[in-house]
Amino acid sequence: MKFTRWDDTALSSWIYLLFFLPLLYVVYVAVPKRHRWAVLLAASCAFCWLVSRWLVAYVLAAAFVAWASALLVDRARDKGKKGRQPGETRGERKARKALTKRRMKAACAAGVCILLGTLVVVKYGAFLISAIDGAAGALGVGAPLAVPEAMALPLGISFYTLAAVSYVVDVYRGKYAACRSLGTVALFVAYFPALTEGPIGRFDQLAGQLRAGEPARGERRAYGVQLILWGLVKKIVVADRLAPLVNELYDHHASYSGLMVVLAAVLYTLQLYADFSGVVDIARGSSELFGVTLARNFEQPFFSRSVNEFWRRWHMSLGSWLRDYVFYPVSLSGATRRLSVWARRRFSGRASQLIPATLALLAVWSATGIWHGAAWKYLAYGLYYFCIVMVGTLLEPAIRSFFAWSGIDRGGRFARTVSLARTLVLVCVGMMLFRADTLGAFRAMLRSVWVWPGTEPLTSGSVFAHGADRYDLLVVAVFAALMLAVDVAHERGVAFRPLLLGHGTAVCWASGFALLACAIVFGAYGVGYVPVPSIYAKF
Repeated sequence: MKFTRWDDTALSSWIYLLFFLPLLYVVYVAVPKRHRWAVLLAASCAFCWLVSRWLVAYVLAAAFVAWASALLVDRARDKGKKGRQPGETRGERKARKALTKRRMKAACAAGVCILLGTLVVVKYGAFLISAIDGAAGALGVGAPLAVPEAMALPLGISFYTLAAVSYVVDVYRGKYAACRSLGTVALFVAYFPALTEGPIGRFDQLAGQLRAGEPARGERRAYGVQLILWGLVKKIVVADRLAPLVNELYDHHASYSGLMVVLAAVLYTLQLYADFSGVVDIARGSSELFGVTLARNFEQPFFSRSVNEFWRRWHMSLGSWLRDYVFYPVSLSGATRRLSVWARRRFSGRASQLIPATLALLAVWSATGIWHGAAWKYLAYGLYYFCIVMVGTLLEPAIRSFFAWSGIDRGGRFARTVSLARTLVLVCVGMMLFRADTLGAFRAMLRSVWVWPGTEPLTSGSVFAHGADRYDLLVVAVFAALMLAVDVAHERGVAFRPLLLGHGTAVCWASGFALLACAIVFGAYGVGYVPVPSIYAKF
């Protein structure tokens, strides 16, 4: 997709923060309560139009498909209940229920297939045709296929598609009834704060808040502004200042080795966290102004002691979506049940349980990788974590035996520190794979780590000739330490919101102005700086 300047920076742009959001809040407060949801819907459509023009049609079409298919599911369910006849036999009752379930499943499947099919065609079409062409060429089968150019990618399609799918599936599962209001479903799907980078919402958690029309005032409004400013500091002070150096290290990786490659992995991990969590904070703070609380998407992920725990704390809304709509359905599918029966007949103990569980985990981690983009490296990224999780699961009995034999307390400080360091290394390697341009580039960078020490570009200062200097690194180091301090406090149970509110409104606003001053003084923007696209906006 060809980005415009505003779309490049999405929620962190000055146009959004200084004009769009304040103006919308004033209008939202001014209109009658019963019409405020319509103001949010109009604003969401305007937001989509301003950043992607006619591609807003994709979002609205997805909302219509979700609304219509959910209504068809409910209609099939109601028709099955009304078709109950007095004195019907047990066989007739079973036949009626089976027919009802088939109709519901057909309506649900149609909606999900249209939603996911659109995502596949738009985002993965060119990649899939190229892969088929390559496989056919390798096998010497058929003529080469014409690989089309990549289609224009609608803003947030990977996020709003999953939200729409969750709504249809939840209605099918009977979690709640289908919503009769097309406007409410459209607002849920297209809600502008969560559109570009999530978090991926659930209808039952957001619909009531979106229709309530209760704007934030007083302490809640102050909290929303603080969250926006804290996210802005993370985005433009930490992530955007790191971008030129990270780009140099990855785009010209052949010129670097040893500790410079290690530095590339660590700095990109920090950049991605500051960028993604920063923009999500801006989204959550923006939503708070309109009385809508979005789910947290991060929970101090770098304090994780295992890769599994890391992914429970990182991009939490995607993880929970994959758990509910991929892991459980695959685990409970007929194929998995048959595999489970086969495994129990031929194996005993843990093996009979691991074999069917492996199928579900493979589906989840493959989906995790492919969701991020149409490239082999993203699939490899998901499978990298799948392999780590499976190795950890297989070695768990041996690990327990080691701790029992050695007498080392697995919950003690030493063991926790080692686990945390191991997880951090594994995550940084995964992030290197995620950022590298190709799998070949990743392999080359991984090999070059062992060319020791490779610090000459750093000591000579030549690496600083590409847009980031020592001052940038000093600023990043100070604010990264601040981010770490905040995460440490959160990890220890310190809640800053009640802490600040307990000292009165003046302290709340003073902290907000301090964050604003930091963004203005230390942010990477203005003359000499190129706006840095939000990393997850392209997914």
